[in-house]
Amino acid sequence: MSPIQRANFNHLVWDIAWFGFALAATTRFLSVFAIRSGATAFELALMAALPAVGLLLSAGWAAQWLGRFSDPIVALRWPALIFRMQFLLPVFTPFFPAALQPAWLVMAVTLPAFAQGVAGVTFIIMMRQVIPVSAMTALLSRRFLAMNGTLAFSALGFGLWLENVAFPYNYQVMFLAAFGLSLVSWHHCNRIQVDLEEALPTAELRPKAAELPWQSTGFRAVIASVSAHAPTLFCDLPVVPLTSGEWVARGRRVYC
Repeated sequence: MSPIQRANFNHLVWDIAWFGFALAATTRFLSVFAIRSGATAFELALMAALPAVGLLLSAGWAAQWLGRFSDPIVALRWPALIFRMQFLLPVFTPFFPAALQPAWLVMAVTLPAFAQGVAGVTFIIMMRQVIPVSAMTALLSRRFLAMNGTLAFSALGFGLWLENVAFPYNYQVMFLAAFGLSLVSWHHCNRIQVDLEEALPTAELRPKAAELPWQSTGFRAVIASVSAHAPTLFCDLPVVPLTSGEWVARGRRVYC
């Protein structure tokens, strides 16, 4: 790898590491916060389902967004920042009337998901352009390890914080800290540069009409497998935190 590509490699690892620190706030504790804010099982289901719908709809528009820019790094900047608003918007929940707080949380996780679809597709294009194929396996493995390590660490730290600080200030501070951590991740994304001597033209990274993925038998098999797997994996998301909420109502301690 060239020096620029090596620097990009490090920035991409640090990007996901800092994002992992922030991610625990939403993946581990947001649903419990929603329960304590009065969310019903249906509203928890909306929090799990609507972001996926927003991501699906916006991902289809990512090619048009990317076509507005000659540099995928510039194209990524605003969608990636708006996506990170998922950590900031829950901070304002206690300022709403109690009856509107669950609805606000549903909106707080759904609106950034529209930017997530664009950011996700753009990020893949950008990563392919700034890192050589020979280093991609090493990059993905290090990103996986970095994210899971920091996610586990922050989940423990946030859990201890939530248990020992009064509600709702504990959640507000946690989400605000998560947003700050996600901005460090965003900063590393913005530090990435394209090595003009090594990069592929962006146009070559976009699929041609004859290469559309749904025309591939292998791709259709993957989609069928994922479609069967996803409902099983995510169907219990509204149930588990709701059960935790029942323990909270009985005076048990469940890191909330």
